[in-house]
Amino acid sequence: MKDLSTLERVRAVCLALPEAEEKEAWGMPTFRVRGKLFAHFANDHHGDGRVALWLKAAEGAQELLVEAAPERFFVPPYMGPRGWVG
Repeated sequence: MKDLSTLERVRAVCLALPEAEEKEAWGMPTFRVRGKLFAHFANDHHGDGRVALWLKAAEGAQELLVEAAPERFFVPPYMGPRGWVG
């Protein structure tokens, strides 16, 4: 899979989950199970320069991840206040 683009790799992993589907929203691919959003692919969101995957995280995980590795994890706009992690 090393020759696949980042989005193609994300798509392959997300769509391998049971009942997962892809739907474009806000101009970017999102991934859902039974209509519930669990992942959002963001490419240079509002010019932030990042190619990122925003994920719905377990309660408390966002703070732990961002604290442990702020160079890798971040609080995404809009969804961050609800515990999502980028």
